[in-house]
Amino acid sequence: MNAVLWSTYDHIAIDFASAPDRTLNPQGHTSVTLRGGVDVALPAGFHARGGLIYDRSAIPAEGLGPALPDSDRIDLTAGLGYERGPLKVDLGYMLVLFLPVDARGGAESPEGTYSTHAELLGLTVGAHF
Repeated sequence: MNAVLWSTYDHIAIDFASAPDRTLNPQGHTSVTLRGGVDVALPAGFHARGGLIYDRSAIPAEGLGPALPDSDRIDLTAGLGYERGPLKVDLGYMLVLFLPVDARGGAESPEGTYSTHAELLGLTVGAHF
């Protein structure tokens, strides 16, 4: 578990060279993320891994918009690792589900329902001597 202290800043000032300056006021608050995972050792140097993350949004509906998209997120992870001698290889996959959230009544218009997802794939190859 970890806490993110988004409430430690009041605004984000953006200084454009060729357009009007802009200040974003996200009205962020402290948010908690819960994480859990498993790593199972398999025969012949292999490892199977899996995880689950619940990440709470730190921005209220009044502060949401295209410049500050945010929502509660659920992340699902899976991976496979192999280690033999100096060689180590890890392959991982992560699905991030941004739960639908309604932006309303704030300065970061347009209002509406925001929802998306992301898929990430990673490969790491290493050796130690």
